[in-house]
Amino acid sequence: MVTDPILIYTILAAPGAPWNLNDDPAQDDTQMPWRTVLDTITRRTYWNTGSVLWGGGAATVEEVAARITTALNEGGRFRYEDFIGRSRYVVEADMYGNPGYFDLTAYHNQITGDGAAALANCLDMAWGVAAMSNLLGDSMHVMLLDGPFQTNPVCLVGSDPADPTSWTASAWAFHAVAWRGSDSDSGAVYDACLRFDGDPDASLIDDYLPLNMYYTSYASTLTSGRIMRGGFDMETELLR
Repeated sequence: MVTDPILIYTILAAPGAPWNLNDDPAQDDTQMPWRTVLDTITRRTYWNTGSVLWGGGAATVEEVAARITTALNEGGRFRYEDFIGRSRYVVEADMYGNPGYFDLTAYHNQITGDGAAALANCLDMAWGVAAMSNLLGDSMHVMLLDGPFQTNPVCLVGSDPADPTSWTASAWAFHAVAWRGSDSDSGAVYDACLRFDGDPDASLIDDYLPLNMYYTSYASTLTSGRIMRGGFDMETELLR
């Protein structure tokens, strides 16, 4: 008798949206869990920047999301689109009724490929965190934050936080973050797009990523001005 090996993935809970476990052939099968992405986010992956720890072995959704946020920010595969700030991987719904989608195929190829860091904006980084965390059993959304507003100095993805010139303040029309919880001040923010400086001494840098950070603390650290929650991104319905 010939037997074939079976690979079993143990995740924390059923995958959250936009993943769909419905195996109805009439449904879009791109919403079923992808083995290629599971392979990446359940192991330790080595890039040109060294070892990046993904979600394998994490015991809670908070730990999963923190690891994935950190891997996307520190993996060296993305750098912030600082010219016009447009998304490279999120396609918006159009006037003809076509739903918006997150191009996870291209995004994952960039993560696992070689070559230079690719341009990405806040939507790309937020959807990367939410989609991959939800594959392991989380239930995150992408929250839109309405501007315009002026940020405090932050270090954007792809920049070196040890370089003082990487810390810049910018005028943003909007921002997007991965979010767990309801649309309220107690929502938990994960942001792979930027790092904060936790040291009040301007001559020193004590950088950190926003991981499981209450929205009120996140907003007051991001900007000294007024920022409003714009609601969840409900237009990006599919994965491609």
